[in-house]
Amino acid sequence: MKKNILFIVLLLSILNIFAYTTIFEWRYLKDGRFTIYYPQGQYLYAKYAMNTLKEYAQVIDQTTGNKREQHVNIVLEDTGEFHNGLANPLENKLKLFLNTPPTSGSFTSQEWLNMLVIHEYTHHSHLTHAKMEPLLLSRIFGNVFSPNLYSPMWIVEGITVRNESYFSPYMGRLNNGYYTEIINAQLRDNKFQNHIKANYYLDDFPMGNYYIYGGAFVKWLSDVYGEDKLTKFFDKYGSNLANIIFGSLIPKYTLDRTANKVFDKSFPELFEQWKNYLELSANFDKDMISQNIDHQWDNTLLVSNLTSDDQNRLFFFETKRYFNHYRNQIISHDIGLQKSQIIYKSNSTLTTNMEIHDNTLYFSEEESDFLGNNLEFNGYSGTSVLKKLNLDDNNSTSMILQAPFKDFTVANTKVIYYTIEDINSMTSSLYKFTNNHHSLVKNYPFLISELVYHDNKIFCTYKYQNSSWDIGVISLSDNSFSEVIKTKSQEKNLSIANNQIIFTSNQGNKSQAYSYDLTTKNIDIISNGFYADMPQVINNNLYYKSISGSGERISYAEISTSPSALNLVDDSRLITIMDDDYEEHNAVGESLTQLMIPYIRQPLGLLTSDGIGYFDISSMWYLDNSGKGVIEANLATKIFSPLYLNYFITSNDTNNLNANLRLYNSQINWLNYLDLLGQTDFDNNNYLGHQVLFRKFDSTLINKNLFDLEDNGYANKTILSHNFKNVQISGIYEKVEKFDESPNFSENKIYSGKSSYNDYGLVTDFNLVKVRNGFWTPNIAMRDIDLSLGIYQNNYRSDDNVTYFKVSAISDIFLAGLLQFKIESGIYFNENKVRPLIRFGTEF
Repeated sequence: MKKNILFIVLLLSILNIFAYTTIFEWRYLKDGRFTIYYPQGQYLYAKYAMNTLKEYAQVIDQTTGNKREQHVNIVLEDTGEFHNGLANPLENKLKLFLNTPPTSGSFTSQEWLNMLVIHEYTHHSHLTHAKMEPLLLSRIFGNVFSPNLYSPMWIVEGITVRNESYFSPYMGRLNNGYYTEIINAQLRDNKFQNHIKANYYLDDFPMGNYYIYGGAFVKWLSDVYGEDKLTKFFDKYGSNLANIIFGSLIPKYTLDRTANKVFDKSFPELFEQWKNYLELSANFDKDMISQNIDHQWDNTLLVSNLTSDDQNRLFFFETKRYFNHYRNQIISHDIGLQKSQIIYKSNSTLTTNMEIHDNTLYFSEEESDFLGNNLEFNGYSGTSVLKKLNLDDNNSTSMILQAPFKDFTVANTKVIYYTIEDINSMTSSLYKFTNNHHSLVKNYPFLISELVYHDNKIFCTYKYQNSSWDIGVISLSDNSFSEVIKTKSQEKNLSIANNQIIFTSNQGNKSQAYSYDLTTKNIDIISNGFYADMPQVINNNLYYKSISGSGERISYAEISTSPSALNLVDDSRLITIMDDDYEEHNAVGESLTQLMIPYIRQPLGLLTSDGIGYFDISSMWYLDNSGKGVIEANLATKIFSPLYLNYFITSNDTNNLNANLRLYNSQINWLNYLDLLGQTDFDNNNYLGHQVLFRKFDSTLINKNLFDLEDNGYANKTILSHNFKNVQISGIYEKVEKFDESPNFSENKIYSGKSSYNDYGLVTDFNLVKVRNGFWTPNIAMRDIDLSLGIYQNNYRSDDNVTYFKVSAISDIFLAGLLQFKIESGIYFNENKVRPLIRFGTEF
């Protein structure tokens, strides 16, 4: 009992530390069927999201055909520099992560928050759309009975990407040229994805197939057959109960049967028709005038942050995919020698552009910090770490500063400027860092992203809310700001060369390179019409990011200058958003009222959640092994974030409390995370433990420990793995002492039932066959087959050590892009016996 008390005291001590970090700081706005929860001080974002919903929700509902008047909760979370969103159609809840992406990404064109709200609300409207019998069941039992919830992934993401790009020709991923160029490149290189591969996630280029191909295909369907046919398809698909059970697993009788009724063709036939249309309308001739730099491009997925110096060297960030792991690295490429070398490896990604000064490379990496008011990441948020890499001193690195800055520029080796977004006012502030001292230069009434220092000025990209990114200049003599280039399109990727601003702009749905002469004010196009991102001018050549059918590349071509067709405008505001104001309220009480409205209501169980996501409560009834009925209730809460608590109780006297506290989280350091674990049944079973992850480039160390406070039991599992290009080698160690039952964190058990043992193992995994194709039905596909060879020594069942060998094959099978099965089959054997090995896992 004393140990129980000690355990509870420990928990209460932790609760006391974190109890006031989030719960009383939330506010909400309510209007009609929308309630928006947000951290205190971020009223403008909440207001903007609410007005966007009021402006566009009805139009979105008309497209999806959804006429249900469901109340929707929207949760805005402060995640530092993370930007994304989530839709939970079962709970009628959307989560939006507050941050404007940098201009170097593919999400920026016009207003990020418009796009995000439209995208995530489209998910809600589409996935909760039900009619006839499914509608009746959904009203009674919850949205789990909505057939559209079981659509293929290319439909789920396709309609959202189409909608985010629908309301303005300068917003959304179908309008920024990147997705278009991926499809063109894959057509050109005979790697066009069929409707099977467009339905599930692959770990090679372009990875998010269902976003790219789904969005472009659904847009084509709408353009060619009419938006009303999309609505009709969602209506019919949402009216059939069979789609809940079979969904797209048997498309002949569900998915394609519905498509035939609406479009007079099955989806495989429609995909082929779309491909033929693309092939007839595509013009690839202009893309043939450039070539890739001499670099090892095998397995390269992504390149970014291209920059250059006065020694004819290129620098860029590269992500490669090898078997079972990604590798991030900064590449230096000597143009004259046509030679590349890795100068830096990273666990993280870069957050800003790179700059070269005095043979020193300046760059920033994304890091985690406990600075945000959010529940999704237990309070941890994204920030940037500015580093410098000395190219004269064996590529040694050192950290300069850490802050949530959008971009930086180096005036000289002692003066750095950077800009930070104020999410409370939707504006930006410019800071100066010198002699380890931060000082505010000026607050500006707009967002600022890219910074480039030149001639005592800072050239930048800037945007007002509801406008595109344009180019401006800050004079450091008086900190005044003036416009340079203002268009309806997004301008980005700034650099200065030969007294010219080099940049990209999206014209005609293609990113092209332009120059702006600072003396004559002339604007010229310098990429001759082909796709060119992140342009750099060296001598008379243009170097830029291009796209092939296998991944992103760095290419070059001779500059061919012609007068620009940029459409300069006085006002680039294109999306109309109402400007209604709302009354703020404390969110705690309103959030808790949602607990009274279970989102799943079935005879065997109930599930409910509060409005924000502090509490999740469930109850269910089931039969135990003896055939006796058991009632179980479960409460999970993040009210003490970053502490996560889970309490469950059953009618057969089970009573457990589990706790998980993330003490440390990092994306760039060797130590990635450290969690403190705890569990008690308030009787004789009390456990404390931890789990820790170390990762550096290609090596990973995972360690989990669990201590039984009552019987002094101890359990440990450690896995050390190293990834080569096509092979992963893992060492495994497990030790258990004085446990009544074996802990459940082992993946390599042969037997069970002993309270003390030692296990050792050495495993080699490598790819055997790349399948990556469909079989059986068009929506069931296998990814790869991997071979695993292992040797284990253990005394798990006897006092003597026994050596076992393992040979097995592992594969992932995707069902309609929604369900993933991991299947492993093989044998364990030693000199005395052979045992079959079969494992079967499921992931949504």
